Amino acid sequence: MNVLALNAGGTSHVAELYAVDELPPHDPPEPLWRSEVDGKETTFEKLFGDLPGERVEAVGHRVVHPACAARIAPVRLSRH
Repeated sequence: MNVLALNAGGTSHVAELYAVDELPPHDPPEPLWRSEVDGKETTFEKLFGDLPGERVEAVGHRVVHPACAARIAPVRLSRH
């Protein structure tokens, strides 16, 4: 399964693509692809412009703000 991990912070935005056989992985895998862009300069094209054509089957975003962490729950997205 290919998982796209996002981390949008105040100073930078990071995206990494991982191939994992199990969720959660036993050991952190090395990313297949990584992109990091300065937070002030981020555009979709700059962050994802060289993303390989691999199928992304799951996306996760790191949330660190303590005030909203209690209100956030996983949401399954589909085409329907």
